[in-house]
Amino acid sequence: MKMTVAGVLMVAMAGPAIADRDVHAGLNYRSDLGTHQKRVELGGRWNAFEAAVVLDPQMATDSQSDNDVTAMWWFKPSRFAAFAGWRNTSYRLLGETVFHEKVLGGVLAKLPSVGTDRVRLIVGLEVAAEIVRHGDAITTDWLDTMSADELVNLSLFVRAEFTVDL
Repeated sequence: MKMTVAGVLMVAMAGPAIADRDVHAGLNYRSDLGTHQKRVELGGRWNAFEAAVVLDPQMATDSQSDNDVTAMWWFKPSRFAAFAGWRNTSYRLLGETVFHEKVLGGVLAKLPSVGTDRVRLIVGLEVAAEIVRHGDAITTDWLDTMSADELVNLSLFVRAEFTVDL
């Protein structure tokens, strides 16, 4: 318990990362089989804070959509971050749309740049916990009524993004 408290205090006391302001766009590849593995990411970074949306272009081909909204905090020396977010997954079942809502959390690490700082590679570890399932074709199913093996999934991902400084 003491180690957990010490870790939380160290993270809370860490100052913001070096001054960075940019917008970025790129590809997001994931190991999670519960979502589409290839998605498009758009975001912006303001000093230590970064916000991004991850959109699913494959929705046009299979009517399943996995979209995320995330917020990240980069720690000194701007190589590591923690993030939290929300994922909405939707798909068609019996002619009706079904939704799954998940809370996201995880860590990121920016890999060293090769040649230019405009292209970034970032790797991450994500935990997604399902909160609710709802839609016209199913009854609303909240966290307390789902089985434990359906609730949480762990995945690795890599982001390849192009940045433009502001």
